[in-house]
Amino acid sequence: GTNWIFAGLLVVRGPKGTQVWNMARGLTFGLTVEGWGLQATDRLRILGPGQDCADGGTFDPAGNYSSLHTGCPSTDGSGCTGAAAKHDLELLAVHSTSSASAIYITMAATSATHTTLTFNRSIANVLRDGDVISLDLDPIRVGGRVKAAWTRIDAYNAHRLAGVREFLDNSSRTRLLGQKVTLVDGADNQVTIPVGWDEDPGFTFADLQGLWARHNRASTAMDLLASQAEDGLVVCWGADDGGLKYYASAGTLNIVEPPQMAFAKVGLTTKLEGAVSPVVFAFGTSENSSDYATAVEGRSQLRLAFLDVGSGDGPGGGKLNPVEASDWGPSGSVPWLDPVDEVTSANARQATCGRLFLELWSNDDEGFPMPAACYFGPRYRYLATSAYYRELFIIFGARNGLKHRCVSHGEAASCEYQIVINAEVGAVSQGSHLADIDTTCLDCAKAQEVIERGAAASTLTTMTRDAADPGIGIELLDVDSDEVLTLDANAASGAVQFNLKLKGIPLPATEVHASAILRLFLWPLTAWARQPDEISSGDRNNCTAICEPETNPPDLLCGPEVVCEVASVSNTSSDHRNVVKLVLPSNMDDITNGMAHTVKISNLLLPRSGWFPSRLGVELTNASDETPFYTISDEYTFKKPDAGATTGRLVVSGRTGYGPKPFVSDQENMLLVRLQLGATLWHSGEADAAKLKVILPAGYSCASSIVTLGSDPLAFTDQLFLQDGNGDGYYDHARGQLSGTTPDGSWANEDGVCSYELEDGMSLFRGAVVYVHIPVNNPSEPLSKFAAENVWSTELLGKGVGGPSDPLSMDPVPFISLKEEEELGNESWASNLAVMGIVEAGAQSLQPGNFTAGATHLLQFFFTPTVGLGEFGFLMIDGPEGFDFGSPCQVSDLEPHYYVAGDSGASATRRLDAVTSCTSSPWPTNSSSHNHARIQISKGMYAGITYGFAL
Repeated sequence: GTNWIFAGLLVVRGPKGTQVWNMARGLTFGLTVEGWGLQATDRLRILGPGQDCADGGTFDPAGNYSSLHTGCPSTDGSGCTGAAAKHDLELLAVHSTSSASAIYITMAATSATHTTLTFNRSIANVLRDGDVISLDLDPIRVGGRVKAAWTRIDAYNAHRLAGVREFLDNSSRTRLLGQKVTLVDGADNQVTIPVGWDEDPGFTFADLQGLWARHNRASTAMDLLASQAEDGLVVCWGADDGGLKYYASAGTLNIVEPPQMAFAKVGLTTKLEGAVSPVVFAFGTSENSSDYATAVEGRSQLRLAFLDVGSGDGPGGGKLNPVEASDWGPSGSVPWLDPVDEVTSANARQATCGRLFLELWSNDDEGFPMPAACYFGPRYRYLATSAYYRELFIIFGARNGLKHRCVSHGEAASCEYQIVINAEVGAVSQGSHLADIDTTCLDCAKAQEVIERGAAASTLTTMTRDAADPGIGIELLDVDSDEVLTLDANAASGAVQFNLKLKGIPLPATEVHASAILRLFLWPLTAWARQPDEISSGDRNNCTAICEPETNPPDLLCGPEVVCEVASVSNTSSDHRNVVKLVLPSNMDDITNGMAHTVKISNLLLPRSGWFPSRLGVELTNASDETPFYTISDEYTFKKPDAGATTGRLVVSGRTGYGPKPFVSDQENMLLVRLQLGATLWHSGEADAAKLKVILPAGYSCASSIVTLGSDPLAFTDQLFLQDGNGDGYYDHARGQLSGTTPDGSWANEDGVCSYELEDGMSLFRGAVVYVHIPVNNPSEPLSKFAAENVWSTELLGKGVGGPSDPLSMDPVPFISLKEEEELGNESWASNLAVMGIVEAGAQSLQPGNFTAGATHLLQFFFTPTVGLGEFGFLMIDGPEGFDFGSPCQVSDLEPHYYVAGDSGASATRRLDAVTSCTSSPWPTNSSSHNHARIQISKGMYAGITYGFAL
């Protein structure tokens, strides 16, 4: 029983075999297989339900599921073809150069228990905890020696690092053991592997390019499509070891119809067939779709698929064709998306969102989640006989995606979302299925699986118009020299009045007859909304209008009464009122070329939101609401947000709450700022088109390092982003982030202003919450929170879609007030920061009552503050981790003799006057000891006076 001989090798590798994939019918997908020792030569084959991968020992089964297509989609339909019965799907292994941007290992730092591998770029979404990798031996240098010069010890150490082993009887062959990686917290380009050395072997890599490969996961290309739903498809795994053979099942594939959203619709702003105008995609997530909450920890994605965009290079032929989010005026050129133009997912940017989307809105109090990036594909078709389609994508960052439970005006509510884009509308009927809205999780166990699908249908039936049908032009009155009308609400009613001329235009038929219908589409469409409790339901649909007739020639008639109603484009439960419908007077003399009647609209309730210069859309129909004509205004409207629409606040951080560097003259105090904008900032491509400013109190300066912030990530461990106070399954504070990476935007230091300038196409959408890290240099003198000059504010400057020669300002808006800070919870939020003076070493002392470890005793404190403390101010005591002040902490006076003046006539030590509370908390927040004490003193303290107390 002790005599053994070598009989052979048993290599165990392959898939787990228990995976289940649920993929949506009609949507391209790929399959990611999990297992061990997966290689680039492995293949997959999809069979019908119940089929055998080994095929009775032939290892070459023929599939009988005929609805699978590969090479999908294609630009002309010829590349997307039905899969052969014996198809072989290539598995793409992830390795150093498998992505467009190569990821190399640059350093291997050893310790006794593990080795830290550093990569040349981020490995986020490439490697995750538990992944198994191996390293290529060739680029490894040991003590500077190349592979050919290795000693036997060098070779042993290199193989240990690489996760492979030599066969003792044949050193030219190796076997894979692999290295299981652990991500390094706070470093997105580092992992550790569980192999270490007491003495560092001195590993380096040729040209700083260590090669690696992942072996526990491999994926097919994202080019599969199933045209028919089917459950129980068998996914077979094959290996090429001297000939491809299919050995076993990798799992089960189900082609499913995705769960449906609560509703989805396409709100058209005009019924004119062929018009290019804003359209509103309105949808609601289902209240029972908890997969949104499951997906919250990773990135998620929204796909907007236009199902028929036509076959031309520009207008015509399709049902709904997206157009760039740009401005072209009544007679400008429409910015069509070229059929072959695309931005790939690898090149997704925040600025691309502004290129595609005019507005993003949600009824949630935190607004529509700030997109992490957007991208879009070229014009595709699945088959040579199918319609051309196009896809637009929004990527949401982790903990900042769509939800199925929202909070609206502080109350639990169903979630509603609206996306506004420019699009050409073709011949469609009310209820026509124009687009699909799909939501998916990108970084979770159900990656690629559709959470929900909304089949978005048209709200209107479009109509054609003859060349003989009349048209109209409008002119906004009371504009400034830049043709901008500033809308200011009446203080008493909250309503506004604006006047416009209805002008005949030179068409074959120019007469606009009595009782014609005119609709004004109020842009931005999602901004025109009122809070439900602000106005009565009866007032929401009302407005007032009168007509004043043309005076040359005299004696013309027009009203004066004009029927005026307010409606919604999307017609959802949201309180948008963005359409003004005017029925022109029945006694009106025809409007002809060269003449104009004036219509004055009043009692139109203005929204709280604001906007930079924006045009109006106009539709004219006859008295039967037919023969539509559509145009847009030459002039612009502009409105500043109401108070409270734009908000800013600081996140409480650091031991004191004033940032990690809270003292006078400290440099690079890194602060986290929360911003929610009351107007959309969009860069039109003109100079100085859009800028966001964070204005600091006097004495502060914006640190020069702000220009290198880039996409500085928010820490997952920040307690603010881990709160779920209402238990709805979502963190209370979404992690929207603002890109500082060109070509999105860039930060600049402008003395006491931290300025973010948007790049061409970049948008910061109204209502979205974003967090930004801002490093500041503190003032050289102490600054109280209660000082009148200690005010932080934010300012928006922009030109909108055009019009003004210089950017308009929304006026600086102070951060939340001290009262709002208290109402929101000053343990998390701050309106401003105190800048702390430093108590000199000789002006402070601490006397323990007992030096025994673990003892409970009184600490006696003596100190002389350099600045005074106002009424109900706070004194904070921080102890090292392990000290515990108890919860709640207890403050007491010292023995009476400490408060008696000495014989020298020196001032007596004073008591803390009227302590109202003492609360304690752990620092850091995950500590087990309450070592941070916060003492509130109702009568404050004086500078230069010595105080003493016990804790």
